[in-house]
Amino acid sequence: FNPNTLVTMPDGQLRSFECFRIPSIKVDPVRDILLAFAEARPKGCPDHVKPSEATDPTQDVIAVVVRRSRSKVADLVKKMREQRLHPSSVVPVEWESEIEAIVAEPGHTLGNPSPMVDAQSGRVALQFSRDNLEAWYVYELADDGVRNAVDAAAEDTTKSDTAGMVHSRRWSAPRNLSASIWKQLGLNT
Repeated sequence: FNPNTLVTMPDGQLRSFECFRIPSIKVDPVRDILLAFAEARPKGCPDHVKPSEATDPTQDVIAVVVRRSRSKVADLVKKMREQRLHPSSVVPVEWESEIEAIVAEPGHTLGNPSPMVDAQSGRVALQFSRDNLEAWYVYELADDGVRNAVDAAAEDTTKSDTAGMVHSRRWSAPRNLSASIWKQLGLNT
């Protein structure tokens, strides 16, 4: 991710972000690609946008973004072996030109992306925080672009649960996990 990079927002608009923090890279074994997740920050790298301090709620958005590689993971590993590179060596990766915002909410910080990839299906579940106070998640919808019955049921049960968040059409509606986590810990919310 480079500074002042354009990101496609869930509403289809392009926005410029100056800083990308909290990176996380995962391998999708089914599609044999890398997935790079990060927080996209529009005004440098301050750590948090508090709703009460947002000077322009439509612009003060810290979003969770993803970028997919065009390079196949198997090809990258092969290149590393051929060149006898150490696993920590930098290997050039060809990325799709588009960076996609998965979730965003004006005046709030959505961050700390923690992706998990199902080894059988390649589908991604992504946990993230809202304002460093709440735990949320989304998951990647079926790759064929059609919402299956599980996707549709999840969308129906989470419509009232999404606060003011907008999300990419490639991902489920955001779901708040905070109450269930606190309950499992035996704590009050």
